[in-house]
Amino acid sequence: MPASKNLIRYMGVCVEFGTLSSGCFSQLLIALLDEVLSGAGGKIGKTEEEIILDSIMAGLPIAAGRLQKEQALDYGSILESLRKIMGQREQRLALKS
Repeated sequence: MPASKNLIRYMGVCVEFGTLSSGCFSQLLIALLDEVLSGAGGKIGKTEEEIILDSIMAGLPIAAGRLQKEQALDYGSILESLRKIMGQREQRLALKS
């Protein structure tokens, strides 16, 4: 398991226990998703993209309850970005088939 996945999970737990700001966590996730959506100027390859998405998907459910309550708009943005990215992934996979 990549360290990034563990780190995001740990941060999710910290948000849930209130030791890390939910706003800080949501902004980090939004920044990561923006980098994936923009491709970071070609610096993020498909492997890195998969690691980032896997990490976010591992940590998001842990903090989802608090994010929904405290950062509803950001949480909605995170979910919408994930929908876009997953849709793009499905299209790429369909084209490969």
